[in-house]
Amino acid sequence: MSIGSRSTATVVVTLIVLTGCGAEASGNVSAGPGGPGAVPVVAVDNRFEPERLDLPAGDEIEVEVTNEGGTTHDFTIEELDLSTGPIEPGEVATATFTVPGGEITFVCSLHGGMEGSVTGS
Repeated sequence: MSIGSRSTATVVVTLIVLTGCGAEASGNVSAGPGGPGAVPVVAVDNRFEPERLDLPAGDEIEVEVTNEGGTTHDFTIEELDLSTGPIEPGEVATATFTVPGGEITFVCSLHGGMEGSVTGS
């Protein structure tokens, strides 16, 4: 393989790896802010604020996620097959779902350990 071919192959592999990182948007999500009753969540650096949401089980809610960090984040609840997809710094996305009973975890699939919980009671 020539040097040019190896360089091209390296670029192609790098692009495949980079575009495969993080969750794609799924579920009832939209770009931009939610309505007046939306629950605010901020993604900053390697944490969510707040890290715990206590909400009434069975209610349909909007979670408005604002990225105030310096890197791309997402808001993903794997148990509900829900993800905002990538949220760039300074951007806002909204996820709408029915709160299940018990506790479920939300994560940023781009940053291991960045997580919080939703408790439906």
